[in-house]
Amino acid sequence: MSAYGVGGISDAFEVIHPDEFGVRDSGGMAGETANARAVWPAEFMPTEGPSPAKSPVIAWGVTVGSDVVCWLTRGENPDQWPVVVVSRDGFSRWTSYECGMAEFLRRVFSGELEACPFSDATLWGTGVQKFVHWKEELRLLESGVDPWTGEPDPLAGIGFD
Repeated sequence: MSAYGVGGISDAFEVIHPDEFGVRDSGGMAGETANARAVWPAEFMPTEGPSPAKSPVIAWGVTVGSDVVCWLTRGENPDQWPVVVVSRDGFSRWTSYECGMAEFLRRVFSGELEACPFSDATLWGTGVQKFVHWKEELRLLESGVDPWTGEPDPLAGIGFD
C-alpha cells in the first residue's frame, strides 16, 4: 500500500482506499470490511481482546466478481498478516493464504496458488498486469480515455440518472 497506493489492476481488481476518519464510504475499507465481517464464521469470532465482537479482518481489495480480499489481523505485526478471501461464489466462502498482500497478488497473477481464489478468473495465471493509480484512472476517464485500453472511452460524456 505504501509503495503503490490505491488503484485498479487490469480493470478486474481494486485496491481500495482507507476511509476518512468518521466517514464510512461503501467503496472504501470500512464498507468492504463491514461486508466481509457480516459473513465471517461465528465459530472463528475472537472471544477475548479489545474488540471480541468483531471479526479480525480488514478489507483491502475487491474483485470484478465481488469477492472481498482482506488481511487477517492476527498478531501485532501487520507485515505478517495473512490474506483471506471471502468469495461470492457460495462454495468455499473463506480461504486463507499464508502470505502478504503483494505476494498474494503475485501468486494470483502467476497462477501459483492451488486454485484461483476469486469467483472470476480474469487475473488468474495471466502474468504481468497493469496497475493504474486511482488519480490517473480518474484523470483518464475525465479526459474521455479508457484507462485500460488507452482508446477513447465510448461512454465518455454520457450521463446516467
